[in-house]
Amino acid sequence: MTLDLSFIICTYNGARRLPETLSHLALQANLTRYSWEVLVIDNASTDGTSDVACEWLDRFPVSLEVIRENTPGKTHALKTGLRRARGRYFTIVDDDNHLCPDWVDVAVGFMDAHPMAGVIGGRIDPTFEAQAIIPRDFHERYKGFLAIRDCGEEDKSEEMPIGAGMTGRTKLMSLLYERLGSYLSDRVGGGLGSCEDLEKSLIIQLLGWEVWYVQGLRMRHWIPQSRLTEEYIDRLWVEAAIADVWLGVLRNLGPTDHLGLRHLGARDRRLLRYETLRCCFPAWSARQKRARFWRGYYEARLRAYAEIERRSNEVSRILEFIRTASPDLRPEVSQKIELA
Repeated sequence: MTLDLSFIICTYNGARRLPETLSHLALQANLTRYSWEVLVIDNASTDGTSDVACEWLDRFPVSLEVIRENTPGKTHALKTGLRRARGRYFTIVDDDNHLCPDWVDVAVGFMDAHPMAGVIGGRIDPTFEAQAIIPRDFHERYKGFLAIRDCGEEDKSEEMPIGAGMTGRTKLMSLLYERLGSYLSDRVGGGLGSCEDLEKSLIIQLLGWEVWYVQGLRMRHWIPQSRLTEEYIDRLWVEAAIADVWLGVLRNLGPTDHLGLRHLGARDRRLLRYETLRCCFPAWSARQKRARFWRGYYEARLRAYAEIERRSNEVSRILEFIRTASPDLRPEVSQKIELA
């Protein structure tokens, strides 16, 4: 049976976090006029996550299915969830996301009213672990790397959604995973992500679909103390730097023969030399620490260029796929197929 929306919760060792996430989703039943379901994808957990999720089977207000995906990696979990989803649309939910009670109504209503919309996202506010020490520069330096997002009180096109709360057309995303896969790999286990969600959003936009920020879609992201450290944010920053090189290739859709090491961007070369020089002549320990970080940052970007050169055949295949994508991936034909 076809439903309107499928929530896909990909979780690794989320036994402690999952009950709060499910309790917020259960509140949807009080408001929505649409049909929906929840899929919990246990991605090789070792803490009894599936057992915790199964405790909700008999008391959840709509269909709740618990699926085990033994191949580590969020990408594998998402592919499994999309294959099993019965909803025309999907919403990706992390096990530390607490969604507003009218999410289904807002998401399905917006997608139905905007047939050119491929993927949409909304506002994400932080909620912190008890006794957490919040850095003074949280909003300036931390929030972007911790999936905190506020683009205002109006719906806005051209605002690419991130993974948490990403809502879109199930068939479209399933076809992308089946036919294209991903250049970037998403997080494995408790590791860091690498912007695979932005890669998918950008590809969908390049295929001719609209991407939106929908102010009525609101959630809270629970943040533990372990993620409020400079060391953790520095690691995320470096991962983002690596992904940014690939996302730049996608935006330009250029050939790959000019992306090698010898053509590393002039700004990256200049800054890499500058930060390396600062490391050689540190005046204070704090400055030395930051200089080492920036050297690592630009060295990571350099490695990303080298990786693109090494995987040039794969890169060329992806770019050609986007340029010559089959009609069923384009908005006009996809809409006709859905209506049929």
